[in-house]
Amino acid sequence: MSDDTYPVADLQAQLADGQPAFLIDVRDADAFAGGHVKGAVNRPIDTLDPAAIAKEAAAFYGAAGGPVLTLCGGGTRAGKAAVLLRDAGVNAQSVAGGTKSCRAAGMDVVEGA
Repeated sequence: MSDDTYPVADLQAQLADGQPAFLIDVRDADAFAGGHVKGAVNRPIDTLDPAAIAKEAAAFYGAAGGPVLTLCGGGTRAGKAAVLLRDAGVNAQSVAGGTKSCRAAGMDVVEGA
């Protein structure tokens, strides 16, 4: 695992412990509606606005702070999005394996928007 990916098991444990996680799914709206991790918000990679994401994350976490965790179907686009966000100064990591890995781990995946 590299520093820019976040293990699914860690995310699963974090959510099970009631700890917040700011999750953004960077797929298009149709793919997002086809199934996304519960609690994720849709911010398509082609319209990703790092400054807006940074503000959303700050409002979500408050003074405690925390990373933006990016998701897509299998991890490729999420990795690219995390790099874009980090290059803009945002604390971001992609969830290893994306939504497919989250689903395989038994995490709650919502069908539909």
